[in-house]
Amino acid sequence: MRTPFLTALCGLILACVARAQEFGTWHVLGRFESAFDKNSTAAPLPPEKALKLMKLGEAGPDLAATFDGMDKQPVAWKKLTDDLARNQLDVGKLDLNALCPPPPSRKGNVDNAVVYLYRRIDAEREIKLPASLGSDDGVRVWLNGELVIDHHVARGVVPEDDSLVLALAPGTNHLLVKVANLNGAFGFQIQPRTRISQQAINDAIDRGCQFLIREQLVDGSWGCWEHWGAGHAAYVAYTLVKCGVNRDHPAVRMALALLDHRALDTTYARATAMLALAARGDADSRERMQGLLAELVATQTTSGLWDYPVYPGGSKLPMDMSNTLYAALALRAASEAGLEIPADVWTKLAGGVLRCQEKPKPMPDGSKRQMAGFGYRIAEGAFGSVTTAGVSVLAICEQEGGSRLQAAVKAKVGPAKELGMNWLEAHLQWSNNPGHGIGHHYFWVYGIERVGALMGTEKIGQVEWYWDGAAYLVRSQNGDGSWNPENYVDHQYLDTCLALLFLKRATARGSGESSKAGVFETADKQADVQLRATGDTPLTIWVSGIGDAANARLIGEGGDLQLERIEYLARFDTDKGEPTLLGAVTAAPARRGELQRFALRHSFDRRGTWQLRARVHLKEPATGAATTLESPDLAVRIDGVIDPAKLEYAADLGRNLFYGAKVKAESSSVDGGDAPHHAFDGNHKSRWRCARDDRNPWLRVTLERP
Repeated sequence: MRTPFLTALCGLILACVARAQEFGTWHVLGRFESAFDKNSTAAPLPPEKALKLMKLGEAGPDLAATFDGMDKQPVAWKKLTDDLARNQLDVGKLDLNALCPPPPSRKGNVDNAVVYLYRRIDAEREIKLPASLGSDDGVRVWLNGELVIDHHVARGVVPEDDSLVLALAPGTNHLLVKVANLNGAFGFQIQPRTRISQQAINDAIDRGCQFLIREQLVDGSWGCWEHWGAGHAAYVAYTLVKCGVNRDHPAVRMALALLDHRALDTTYARATAMLALAARGDADSRERMQGLLAELVATQTTSGLWDYPVYPGGSKLPMDMSNTLYAALALRAASEAGLEIPADVWTKLAGGVLRCQEKPKPMPDGSKRQMAGFGYRIAEGAFGSVTTAGVSVLAICEQEGGSRLQAAVKAKVGPAKELGMNWLEAHLQWSNNPGHGIGHHYFWVYGIERVGALMGTEKIGQVEWYWDGAAYLVRSQNGDGSWNPENYVDHQYLDTCLALLFLKRATARGSGESSKAGVFETADKQADVQLRATGDTPLTIWVSGIGDAANARLIGEGGDLQLERIEYLARFDTDKGEPTLLGAVTAAPARRGELQRFALRHSFDRRGTWQLRARVHLKEPATGAATTLESPDLAVRIDGVIDPAKLEYAADLGRNLFYGAKVKAESSSVDGGDAPHHAFDGNHKSRWRCARDDRNPWLRVTLERP
């Protein structure tokens, strides 16, 4: 937790650093013709000839020079003004389409362009200034004539995408930026790199969990990916528990109830069910995991990888790294739960994953290191999310297989992981899935968390992956607590899980063990009676203290309070009248710090806020006369109450005789996309609805004769 003193100290340090250098005003130059598909970010243009004048101690570029720009139009350096001229590293997002619009001959076409940015930084002394930047699209950055960032990628401006340290020397330093645009928006932003507060992360986790809980349907599902059976609901349950939601919370119980009534015949469904059951962690869950484990092991292919194996529509797709990743995560969870995994599973798995790694190639930083990513299938090209999968699965095989791994395979795992980590270092960014665009974007983001946890590292290259990724996710969260950066249909129920698992560091062993079941206590520490409560269903309540004044008045010669009994009462927040007695505990003489042994456990019958109160009955020490002390009301939030009938909704699909049958649905009218077949498609999220002006609505279902 950051104390006010530490916050002030950090601010003072940053202020001192800020005074140690002066940021010159940005100058902008462009635009220039480019061909983004031919790596226009790297292709040198005339303004780069001035790099020799941007060495340390040199005067810098000639800001009065002119160049032939797009369509041979003359362009010159322009000095930015107003807010964009602030003496600080971050002047906000620079809209390069506005600052350097296309020439009239382009009729507003902003595609395939390059713009340069330059500023001086005068430093009093040697300074290492951590920074991060984002660009739309590709970017190259030179500091004192040396290339420090080189990314040719199509993306939007995300200030956490690239991290660097501006190593400023005493005197004049030169910062040159080249931004290449593919199409559409065109921008750049650089900012000091600071850690987001843990409180902001915790708040984002809470909002995300509340979104998922709030959006759950009556049957325990979220109304999407129904063709994967109970898989998605299990994954949400897993996410909630890993984020600290009580294992007995109604949302978790309702989601897990679907495991008894929906199919678990795909790798994804089996794996996510095992993850959820492992997170719940009770004896019944472990027994259920044993059966799913046997099914999962039986469906490992001869290549060592996994396929679906059942795909909706009956098609058969080859094995892939995505199914394989989730199988490996489930195997790891089963192993941690004490279940035995056959030794040959790990060797086959590692061998199959190694076949998905591409051939090594040089790192782009000019070093002698090499890198190699992983493809979705054997012999396919590498991209981000499956490279995180490849490194993760190899790390799991190494950790879980141990000495049981076949020696020849084991010898290859370490070097393969290193090559994969180098690939991640070279491609690390947050705005999209490297090599795959916006596809499976948050699988990439969550994949970085898995790699960091399984490899036991806080940095990928020089990037503190967790803090940069957390800053990106917190800033990207929607107002309702969800995530869905590409606005794909129903992806708010998937991307929110992936974002939460990253923020909670869910891959680490033991994550999710703390419960969100509240701890509540009396705020007034001088109240005659102070209460404390913890849990949910049941809730444990006890007297945590007696105020100084009451204690001084009622303490006996031996230092004990002459207690007789403690009554605990409660009233639902919106109910009027006196509280109801929950129960009484017979007490005995005790010191005021020992009263927790007179606790009461109670399970409420309604969800919501309850007001608790305690009455302490005891004797006056001098006269023996009976007296009573009473606590102020203590508000507690109860979420764990669930009507058993609600769990029965999970079986609705099995009772739906129309579901899966060949039927013809007709209606008098339709409102928008609410077609008649939605009336019995088994999804509580969809429906048939007639047109608003339909005065005689009807729905007709014709069944095929057997």
